[in-house]
Amino acid sequence: MGSHESTTIISLALRQALDKTDAALWDAYSAALCQQAGPHHRGPVFPYYRFRKFAKGEEKTIRVSEQEARFAFVSCAEQANLLYSVETPTRRKHRFVDGNPEGRFRSAMTDITVFESWAGVLGMAALANLEFKAGGFSGERRSLAQIRKDMKKLLDEPGDGIWFHTLHAADNRNINRLVSVLWSQLQAAAQNSGAFRLPKTLTFHICLLRQRFSFEKSFTIEPLGIESLPPLQAPQYKVSRTKLEHVESANGWRICGQGAERR
Repeated sequence: MGSHESTTIISLALRQALDKTDAALWDAYSAALCQQAGPHHRGPVFPYYRFRKFAKGEEKTIRVSEQEARFAFVSCAEQANLLYSVETPTRRKHRFVDGNPEGRFRSAMTDITVFESWAGVLGMAALANLEFKAGGFSGERRSLAQIRKDMKKLLDEPGDGIWFHTLHAADNRNINRLVSVLWSQLQAAAQNSGAFRLPKTLTFHICLLRQRFSFEKSFTIEPLGIESLPPLQAPQYKVSRTKLEHVESANGWRICGQGAERR
């Protein structure tokens, strides 16, 4: 597994868990495409939408959701000797205006919270909070509101934040669209955030299943907010149906997996 142009400041144990999660998802997707797994395959599988005859390699029949990535990460976190909680109640109450017309503050849930030690659990000192998503975005207001809500949790909750996003595949444009949506909704979430934030690291991790590689970008957010950061640029690359062919400009993104060494 190659890697290229790393700017990440994620801890070693968490780094190992993320890399192993990618590998587990790539293997599971490959097995779903060819409708056959090796004798030693363990871990997540991607189910099919319904039982019917279909041509091998038609990924439209494979169901990809955030759940496969969540469960794969939990297994890999255990291998990295990390502690974790699932659907963690937030320490702060949040006001999600889009989904709460009355404007009340209420508790929310974080998909997964990772701790380095039991002392961290008792002190509620998270190493990182993770939110998992899959697929593209429709651009509808409801879809964008959900992204903004989860971004706000990553900004306001103590600990660093990781957005883990899974896609069937990359084409030569969809990563740029996804990064643009994530960045715009992060900006919107920051404007509506009332909590004072200590400096924290936020990471976007995008796992591409069919071509077996991932993009990752970490950046530090100061208490002044993301206004002090330059606009986030997507990596510039070329892909074929089955692999990453060429990286024209990583733009500070860590590229890991099949074809990561190609520039």
